[in-house]
Amino acid sequence: MTEALLTKPKVSKKNIAAPKSLTAPFLEGLQEYTGTWDTPQVVHLLKRMLFGAKHVDINYFKSRTMQESVDELLQPTAAPSTYPLNNYSVDGYTDPTGVALWQTWINTGIALADKELNEKRISSFKTWWLGQALHSSRSFHEKLTVFWHNQFATDTATGTEKIKGRFWYDHYMTLRQHALGNFKNMTKAITLDPAMLFFLNGDSNVKQSPNENYARELQELYTAGKGVDSRYTEDDVRAAALVLTGHTIDPVTFTYFFDAGKHHSGNKEFSSFYGNRIITGFNGAAGATEVDALLDMIFAQEEISKHICRKIYRYFIP
Repeated sequence: MTEALLTKPKVSKKNIAAPKSLTAPFLEGLQEYTGTWDTPQVVHLLKRMLFGAKHVDINYFKSRTMQESVDELLQPTAAPSTYPLNNYSVDGYTDPTGVALWQTWINTGIALADKELNEKRISSFKTWWLGQALHSSRSFHEKLTVFWHNQFATDTATGTEKIKGRFWYDHYMTLRQHALGNFKNMTKAITLDPAMLFFLNGDSNVKQSPNENYARELQELYTAGKGVDSRYTEDDVRAAALVLTGHTIDPVTFTYFFDAGKHHSGNKEFSSFYGNRIITGFNGAAGATEVDALLDMIFAQEEISKHICRKIYRYFIP
């Protein structure tokens, strides 16, 4: 591997426009790059949008214009055609659900109470996901999915329990489905995702005893952030937690479902940061629609776009 692939390429400063004022807001954006498009620039781009810069990909994109290269890299790719496999039925171990060696366990039982099996399936999933990264095509899709996984952080271990292997696979597929799409739609999908419900205790958030974990992280980490202009309050966290009561995991199928009997049906009042908005409470199945009102209210704030743009910039432009 050449030195050019191991070091950050040097881009001539004469091709990078300086801001008109260091104190003025950056409302006009950056000027379009019009400089050289050769090996250093191609490597620079690929190391940010892919998981590295292979010789074959460098030569491929050098044969195209910069605009053609960016357009191609931003094209979504099809969902994976493979699945995590039973790579763990070795050394005398047998999958208790009957999955044979080198067969997928995705469509079998969750095996909720079998800690050893879940640990093996989580390891199997991680191996499979690493393979998706190593063998990804010339697309930003897989790298961006990893970014969103860092954005909506979860963990396989929660206290003494484990997020189930199937939850992890479904969580990955949800991130991948929305990776190049609408951020608000993704946020709703993750809000109702069993892995996230399990990880931040959404499955135990009920009207009799509201759990604020996800409501807090939704605002502090995932949307509004902690910038100087993110002035949501503790009362906003509590109100959001009430909105989210009743969203849980089916104890039989281990999929998302809304339990209207556990939902707080009263009105929820928010602070001046959200324009003193009152989200109307509903009884029955209509209570599930309150999450849409909550996200509409949150995403109406300019700070949300600032926060996520900062995170994208810091992640991909080190």
